[in-house]
Amino acid sequence: KGWFGKLLETKPVVYLGKITYGIYVYHYFMPYLFKMVGLPDIKIVKILYPVVTVIMASASWFLLEKPINNL
Repeated sequence: KGWFGKLLETKPVVYLGKITYGIYVYHYFMPYLFKMVGLPDIKIVKILYPVVTVIMASASWFLLEKPINNL
């Protein structure tokens, strides 16, 4: 209850909670993925790590995890 409870019930936070396992799994590989693509290891590129991680986790949820859960 309260403002913190309302924050946890917002759609973006609920969605992130849904894809949390993918975020956990894929975040480790981001530096290696960016290195393989040839992007330099600078701060501005490191800002993209969470963005790409959420995109990969989201794709994983819709293409892999959700269909398995629906079985």
